[in-house]
Amino acid sequence: MVYFMEHSIKAIREKEEAAAAGGTSPEDKKRIDDIEKDLGELSGAIERGLTK
Repeated sequence: MVYFMEHSIKAIREKEEAAAAGGTSPEDKKRIDDIEKDLGELSGAIERGLTK
């Protein structure tokens, strides 16, 4: 249990430091990439719908 708490605290500190430094976490980068991909697909679908 102590190891888990220490690990959790370390993970929280690392995330806080990354946020303070203005860095983007790998998880956020993945989410951004997924959203950009979905947006591109939606834009393409809208354009196809408007040109029919």
